[in-house]
Amino acid sequence: MKKILCLSGGGVRGVAQLQVLKELEKKVGPLHEEYDLIIGTSVGAINAAIIASGDITMADLDTKYNAMIKKVFTKRRFWKKPKYDRNYFVSEWGKIIDKDFKFGDAKTRLMVTTVDLVTDTNLFYKSWHEDDASEKMTEMVCRSFAAPMYFGQMVDHKNQRVYIDGGCGNANMPLNEAKLQAESFGWYANGEEVEIHAIGTLFAIPELSFKQVAKGRWIKQLLEFMQPAEGGLARVQSGLDQIRRMRYICKHNSSIKFKYWDRAYDRKTLKLDGVKYMDGYRAQGELMAQIPLIDI
Repeated sequence: MKKILCLSGGGVRGVAQLQVLKELEKKVGPLHEEYDLIIGTSVGAINAAIIASGDITMADLDTKYNAMIKKVFTKRRFWKKPKYDRNYFVSEWGKIIDKDFKFGDAKTRLMVTTVDLVTDTNLFYKSWHEDDASEKMTEMVCRSFAAPMYFGQMVDHKNQRVYIDGGCGNANMPLNEAKLQAESFGWYANGEEVEIHAIGTLFAIPELSFKQVAKGRWIKQLLEFMQPAEGGLARVQSGLDQIRRMRYICKHNSSIKFKYWDRAYDRKTLKLDGVKYMDGYRAQGELMAQIPLIDI
């Protein structure tokens, strides 16, 4: 059986995702040895890259996570934009993974995603591709979490690209790419089983009634479309759609198995930079880790 790990974006809520990873590690051992391919977006790319480096256990990472996140999300002066300084992440990253660690040095196949604003496309970097392999891991991860307003775009003059957060496209939960990559490797073409594990970062409990939505004026409609706390309506729909598609595929193809860990949480405290809510996210992650939301 081949195994794929798929990690979604979600900012600070990556601490909830980490609790599931920590529990999986207890059961199966080092995750870079358990999975044949790891794919991540934004904070999921950070977690994926740390796993693939093989340099630290999830249990050890968990002891450092709070301090690291609080430092990374140190607010700049109110007149400075974007809101947070990417250099804080680079500094904290260097305490866990060598800053010169190459993307191609990953101990299992690793993919991270970003969005190129010049072509309006999702880009998927692959550690086993020669051009990507020579890049620094730090650079690839930074491209994946270059969220507008929070950390800001990254301009690549050499390649004429402008990168923003991978979750701004349709791959915040990159399940489609996981399946496509399995196909490209021919993993289940001859009946070999593929098991895809997807881990989210909490999702909002629907709070508005039909009457409230129906009465929504244009400003409310616009805010619902933008959904800044969730990265936009399109991002939410994309994740739900990819999960729905995976459920359908698994029911009609016995060679593919699917497990998905996630949990509904209070919309009011569900923020991409909700540092003050981290204890709550952690507690929800521990509950997530007890049993998958979907197991097919």
